[in-house]
Amino acid sequence: MSLETVCYYGRTIPHDPYHLDPPSVDETTYPPDHKPLKRYKKFVKKTRRCRNLQIRLLECLDHKSSASEKSNTSSRQLPKSERPRVFKAFADYEKYQGLVLFKVIPPTLSDPSNLFYQFEQEVVAYSRLDKTGLCEAGYVPRYYGWYEFPPSWRSDPALAHISNHPRLSELPHSDTPPRALVIEYLDNASPISPWNITTEVAHEALRRLTEIHSIGLLHRDAFPRNLMVREDGEPVWIDFGCSMHSPDFRVRSQSQAEEYGWVACILFCFLLADHARVVRGQDIWYPDLYASTSPPQAGSSDCSLPPTDESEVESLLFCEHDPIDLHETEPVKTTPTHPSCHDRDRHSHFCLERAGSRALLRTVLIIAFVSWAAVYLCYVDAAVVSMRASFSRSRSRGPSCGDLHSDHTVDLGFLLVCVRDLLLSHHPELCLSP
Repeated sequence: MSLETVCYYGRTIPHDPYHLDPPSVDETTYPPDHKPLKRYKKFVKKTRRCRNLQIRLLECLDHKSSASEKSNTSSRQLPKSERPRVFKAFADYEKYQGLVLFKVIPPTLSDPSNLFYQFEQEVVAYSRLDKTGLCEAGYVPRYYGWYEFPPSWRSDPALAHISNHPRLSELPHSDTPPRALVIEYLDNASPISPWNITTEVAHEALRRLTEIHSIGLLHRDAFPRNLMVREDGEPVWIDFGCSMHSPDFRVRSQSQAEEYGWVACILFCFLLADHARVVRGQDIWYPDLYASTSPPQAGSSDCSLPPTDESEVESLLFCEHDPIDLHETEPVKTTPTHPSCHDRDRHSHFCLERAGSRALLRTVLIIAFVSWAAVYLCYVDAAVVSMRASFSRSRSRGPSCGDLHSDHTVDLGFLLVCVRDLLLSHHPELCLSP
């Protein structure tokens, strides 16, 4: 998803009975100044390079988010072969042994001046998050370090299980080997959705985003697909591949407050509204916002189920009465969605037709006005020519005041008749009854 998706829902569904007012911040005082963390706002070192890393790829994860990457502006700008690959893997090196998230970032050959710009941004972000203790606090995944493939990684028999992987064998051939980030694998966690969000989770996610902003970071991809919820209900922000860090001039209070604002809007105006519908057994309205639109299976540990107490939802929404359920007689659908979501193409076609009708009406009005103006000018021109001709005749006969007055009276009367006829033709209501 992208901001265009959020704006589309804001335009097409202007009134939601379960809408909650999101919290807001003052950009002049945001983010709060934490003196212990202030000194890290200029920390740009790439810490923890992993050496002698033994890695075994278990599962490719990036194909699961390929649909959301199509809406990601940053991903669309890169050729498909240069986009990151994400794997669930087993890592073994001197400081850690266990499951990790192995994110392979190939060099950007399409932009030789910035071969590893995305890698540099993300590794600096995780290094700063790790130094400030936000990784250890669980605000973001733990950062284990970064790894650089050897130049002979394609031909080395010891790395054949990596180079022969279908997702890595399609990387562009280059003298510059790819690099990778080694991050904590979040087991028993799932992207935030109407089935695992609560007001406590939403407020905690915003508080943790504020802490991330306070160390001089701008996420720039803070959508539901990058906000995980653990089994215990703790939110975790992930994927800092699009992030920026101070002292970049784009990381400032205004841009951070704007990011806080639209994240709060997504959580409170859309996700919590759909959460209220899920509790009542109704259809969700905003399916394009979520990484998954399927409810959790019974007995699944992938996400924590929302409370089903009607009184809690009522206290959150401050509603005295439930809105009318328009879907009481309809069978439950596999992927419930609001009807307007299915009619997006029909809505766009209707908008185009309405815009075409307005353009045609505007053209007709312009033609009518031009025609009226042309007729009016013809009347005036004829009257002026008649007045000049009568004046010339009067001068040729001599300075006879009576003649002059008579001719001018005739011409002036003719002009008034023309004006009267013109007004009555366009405004018949001015005609007096006999």
